[in-house]
Amino acid sequence: MQKRTMDLLNDKQRFVVVATSGAAVMLTLGTNYCLGGLSPYIVSRLLEADQLNSNGTPARDPHPGSAAASKLNTGTVVWVFVVAALFQGFGMLASGFLTAQLPFDRRWSIACGCLISSLGTCLTGLTVAVSIGLVILTSGAIFGFGQGLAYALILESVTSWTDESKGLITGILVSSFAAGAIVFLPIQSKIINPENLTPDLRIGNDRLFSQHEVTSRTPHSFFIMSAIYASVQLLCIGFIRRKPEARSQSGSDQQAGEGTMLIDESGTAQAAPKPDSPIPASEEEQEAAATQWTLHSAVQSLPFFVMGLSIFFLTPASIVLPSLDKAYGETFISNDMLLSVMAGIGGAFNAFGRLVAGIVIDRLHFRVCVLIQGLLLAALHALTPLSALTHPALYFILVCSVNFVFAGVFVFFPYSVEKLYGSALFAQVYGLVFLFKAVAGALIAAVTTAGLGALGWTGILVLTAVTSGIGGLLILLYNTERWKLAIALV
Repeated sequence: MQKRTMDLLNDKQRFVVVATSGAAVMLTLGTNYCLGGLSPYIVSRLLEADQLNSNGTPARDPHPGSAAASKLNTGTVVWVFVVAALFQGFGMLASGFLTAQLPFDRRWSIACGCLISSLGTCLTGLTVAVSIGLVILTSGAIFGFGQGLAYALILESVTSWTDESKGLITGILVSSFAAGAIVFLPIQSKIINPENLTPDLRIGNDRLFSQHEVTSRTPHSFFIMSAIYASVQLLCIGFIRRKPEARSQSGSDQQAGEGTMLIDESGTAQAAPKPDSPIPASEEEQEAAATQWTLHSAVQSLPFFVMGLSIFFLTPASIVLPSLDKAYGETFISNDMLLSVMAGIGGAFNAFGRLVAGIVIDRLHFRVCVLIQGLLLAALHALTPLSALTHPALYFILVCSVNFVFAGVFVFFPYSVEKLYGSALFAQVYGLVFLFKAVAGALIAAVTTAGLGALGWTGILVLTAVTSGIGGLLILLYNTERWKLAIALV
């Protein structure tokens, strides 16, 4: 049905359909951002499950002082994001291999990724009543791998339809990815806590729920949401495809040159255009774009390492407040629904920030964008502890600002990778760059989980400010004119 529909449309109409479908699927793939707002519910449900014996009677340990309570807190949920990021990188590498080495249609890879991610959400409805380790497996590893299989291929397929506005289209797609929390977090929060009950239990720095009517709804909310996600994906995946002129006879458009012929929709062979559009903005970028990249040479290049290290140090800013804004806010704000609304609006600023970042990267150099981003994130995180001493409105402004600014990470880096290394290597190279982010996420999760009691929220926020500044300044070393690494890698 999708093929017949697309055959009736002209190129502009097809582009609109492809972009809209890609954005809709991205919306469902970004729903792991909801877990930050759901962390008090998840931890409360896990602690309640731990409190019960196998016969359903309360355990002798009081809830706040139980062994599980001493090890489990809302900061532990950060490990879901860490593992998801790690497996998202693995998923991108796998998707690049499937499309480059095997006669594997991109839509099948995207469909497999969506199926796996929705399955991960569904299984979380079972694991959230068992242990945090299994939640990390289902919402982190399984969901993240499926997310990675589909993510890069959607970006690469949709942006193939435009030459002049790749940054803008990338921004639209990743803003849809971020908007998952805007659309679905309020829905899932309403399913779990329709009466807007206030957390009545304090354990360490966390405010949690002891009300059974809240914790009992948490598991089945994941079943409902997974069905919604799968329905949207099923309707849209068939419309996602590369622009027909971008397909080559060999199945790869990595380095189309003068002698390469491409096949249009009618089957006519035509001379291939240069793949690296938009046109590089400087001579150094033209030199890098002309390089005949392989995966081996790409991972030995200086820009690859600079981008990897920069995203490594910027990563804490994309985890601490955006993922744990509700957990931190509940230490000095008592209205649970207000915090859920704040988290949702923060997600809206995240989505809008990605759109703005796409517009900006089409006009400014990559180095300038990342430098400004890093310095702004450093300033915002340094100011955040003051919000606990003033009015909640300041916290709301800071949460929205951090979400808006850090959103550029998900636009600037994939844009630069695709522009420098080409679309054929995009999924694999960006997957490897993304692994730097995953490693940094693991470190910040360890600090958040084990060091929250020692450092406190203020210490975590100051540490994030420092790493953000380092990440912004590191990008000054990015120079595509000297792209070869000046050392021999063994």
